[in-house]
Amino acid sequence: SRTPEAYLLRHDGKDFRVAYTGAIDNQPILTNGPNTRYLENAISSLLRGVAPDPAVTPAVGCTIKTAR
Repeated sequence: SRTPEAYLLRHDGKDFRVAYTGAIDNQPILTNGPNTRYLENAISSLLRGVAPDPAVTPAVGCTIKTAR
């Protein structure tokens, strides 16, 4: 996993399912701002009752390290 990496869950009966995973937007470094807001678009899709497209995007950032 990388940071930041977003996970958006949808309620499916008694369970939750991953509906979107990946980057928040297409601008990993703050310059001129994003022109594609992946997470915002995924949330809007779920609120309309449709599956996010894309449902997965590459997360750009630092890897999460664990102690050995």
